[in-house]
Order: sequence, then structure tokens, then C-alpha cells
Amino acid sequence: MQSQRIRGRYLLGLVGLSVLSLALSGCEMTVESRVRSNGTIHQRISTQVLTEDYDLIRHEAERYLPEGWRFQSKEKLAKRELICTRKFSAYDPDVIKTITFKRDVGWLIPVDHYTYKEKITYHDMLTTDEKRMLAEKTKVTYMLTLPGSIDADNAHNAVKVQGGTAIWESTLDKEMRISATSTALRWVWGFLELVILAGLVWAAMPAINWCNETYARMQEKRKTLRVEKAHKTEEKALLKAQQKAAKDAARQQQEAERQRKIEEKQRQESDRERARLDKERQKQEAQLAKEEELRKKEEAKRAKDEAKRQDKQ
Repeated sequence: MQSQRIRGRYLLGLVGLSVLSLALSGCEMTVESRVRSNGTIHQRISTQVLTEDYDLIRHEAERYLPEGWRFQSKEKLAKRELICTRKFSAYDPDVIKTITFKRDVGWLIPVDHYTYKEKITYHDMLTTDEKRMLAEKTKVTYMLTLPGSIDADNAHNAVKVQGGTAIWESTLDKEMRISATSTALRWVWGFLELVILAGLVWAAMPAINWCNETYARMQEKRKTLRVEKAHKTEEKALLKAQQKAAKDAARQQQEAERQRKIEEKQRQESDRERARLDKERQKQEAQLAKEEELRKKEEAKRAKDEAKRQDKQ
């Protein structure tokens, strides 16, 4: 069963080789994979063959793909297009060996990121030189569509990226590695988030108003406290200035009183010095007057003695 499922994944190579074995050179194959957000993959493989070879190619395809695949055909002039489709989950353990799918869900922001990787190789089937030579001439186009928009920088080796679709081109003999990352916005969930957010805001309006009012009261209270604190600071500064001015005035008054006392002391000392000088001067004058009086008495006595002496002569 496992071998059969692996062959199913290699349908592109098998059909290509079947066609090439019929010498239909220049044949082209197209494989399309459309990935949904839940990991469901719709895969479509198509190729055009000559009408007379259609039954053989259809038989080969049904031989290798008996389970899970549906077959359709379209008429195109002298050719018929063989279309094989299937739907499976990327989380299927039988598929995960060649396909890796990851979805990163953004819960708060409704944006999802999708990563898809797949490895396709047909080396095990190209067992002869003839098959390898024919495989070199078979062109393969791989188209991958992911939800949202694919980032061109993360779609390695893609020949074209447009919106959510990336395209790779190769040949049947080369190994293909498909890798792409896309980003998708969940519009419904985003709208629901807005509705829920609006409902929560509406339901929370009383609490919001109360919080706003409480905040306003607290702000007013803080403002009042700041004003009162500023007033108290100004009053303290004014009181401190007044106390400083009073201290300065008292210090100036004390300095003036000390200066006055010094000046009074100096004046008193000056008065005492002047009085002492006056007293000494008066004493000297009295001494001089006494000496003058003595001198006059001595002169008078000499004059009297001289007169007596003359009278005696």
C-alpha cells in the first residue's frame, strides 16, 4: 500500500514517461496544488496526448493511481487532455514525508502565515538511458496557490509570483523543491474582533467613565495638593526670608550697639584724657603763677633791701 501511494505522488513522472515512450517529444505537464487554510490540498495534474494514445495513457494512470484520484478528459482538436484530481490533507502521515505544511495563527491580530514545502523527484523511475533522455525533453510546470498573498522573496526559484500563486518550471529528470510562504488576513475574524471589541468597549463604558471620573478627581486632587504644597513652600520660603531678615536686622542692631559702645568708650576715654590734660595744664599754670609770685616777692625784697642799703649810706 505504501509503495502504491508513493507511486500516486509520482503520477506526473509516470504519465510523462508513458507519453514519452510513445515518442511524443515536446510534451508538457502541469501540476496545480491549491492549499486551503485548514490544510486541505486540491491537486490537479494535466497533460495533452494524441487522441489515439489517450486510452493507453489513461490505462497507465489508472494502473498507478487506483485510489483517491478522479480522471477527466477534454477534447482539444487532435488531442485530448487527461486531467487527474484528488483531495487530501497535508496533515496525513502518508503525505507528510514529501509535503510540509505549517500555519501560524495570529490570535490577537487576525493575520495568518502559511508555509508550504514539497519535494518532487523521479530519479527512481528513470531506470534506463532512454527514459532519462526522454525525461530531459519533458517540461513540467508546477503551480502552487496558498491562502492570502505569497511573498516573492520566500518563493525560492519560482519563475513567477502573482498574488497567492507561485509558478515553477523544470524538466522531468530534475528534482523539484517547492517552497513558499504566504500571509493572509482573516476578514471575518477581524470583523468579529472589531464587533467583540466594540461590544466590550460598550459594556465597559460605565467602568471606563468611572475610571475617567476617578482619574479626573485624582488629577484635581493632585493639582490641589500641588497648589497647596506650592503655597506652603512659598510661605516657608517667605517665613525663612523674614526670619533671615530679622536675624540680619538684629545682627545689624547688635553691631550698631557694639559700635556705639565702642564710640562711647572712646569718647569717654577722650574726655578723661582731655580732663587730665586740662588738669595738668591748670597745675602747670598754677605752678607758673606761684613761681612768678615768688619771683616778684624776691624782686620786691631785693628792691627793699637795696632801698634800705641806700638809705643807710
